[in-house]
Amino acid sequence: MLPPRGAFRERHCLHFIVFDTELAHDILRVWDGPADSAILLKEWSGSALPEDIHSTFNSLTLQFDSDFFISKSGFSVQFSSR
Repeated sequence: MLPPRGAFRERHCLHFIVFDTELAHDILRVWDGPADSAILLKEWSGSALPEDIHSTFNSLTLQFDSDFFISKSGFSVQFSSR
């Protein structure tokens, strides 16, 4: 997630509405920056609702890895900038 042009000082927030993935097999990772070489903020798996994530930079990188065996409802996240 990259900010709009000219918004280089904005910080971002992810607010999770739903989180239900297969524990240890479906994993969401969030990095504090524009690539997966940035600081890994958190990774989640299972059904516990994650706390809000706040960036310290002007971008976040999300990666979701899943297998094909057990299907859960997934996740829903609200994105905001400030």
